[in-house]
Amino acid sequence: MAVTDEPKEKEETKGALTVAVNTENTEFSAGVLGGLAGFFVGGPVLAAVLAVAANYGSKQENEAGVAVRGVSANAIEAFNFLTTLNSKYDVTGKAGAQLDKAVTELKSTGEAGDTIEKVEKTVKDLTSQATKLSSEYDLPAKAKQALGVAGELADTAIVKGIELEKEYKVTDKVKDSIKKSIDSTKN
Repeated sequence: MAVTDEPKEKEETKGALTVAVNTENTEFSAGVLGGLAGFFVGGPVLAAVLAVAANYGSKQENEAGVAVRGVSANAIEAFNFLTTLNSKYDVTGKAGAQLDKAVTELKSTGEAGDTIEKVEKTVKDLTSQATKLSSEYDLPAKAKQALGVAGELADTAIVKGIELEKEYKVTDKVKDSIKKSIDSTKN
């Protein structure tokens, strides 16, 4: 899977949301995938660590970088494939219709119906407010921009950490210190 800076030519997908497989999107997706993997394995802290590591790894010109970019590009292609399928077969529309039918049946059961109506009103109000805020402040673009800046700062911190390690040999000093501590406890 080649990653280029040029958007890939796509077939007509009849309104399906597709993401271009380019360098910027591949690096961003690497961070997202790393974050998701970290979250599912170890929670929010590991999510942040793996997101930064994957984003950094995607920018490296070595085997690991090629692997991370390949996985990320394939994830984008899978997303594009699934959105095209959804567009073609209306999977989410059909699932939504079934859910709507089930909710309508639940509403007709008395107490559960009142609770569902309250939840629906709350969700409708929240959705309306979120849509209003998003359109007023262009939140998706701002969030992507903020994540991009955070990724760049994390990359800079990693590079500086590597430079400091090379200069001061911190890990060697830590290993020596641990070894001395272990040796002193043995005696």
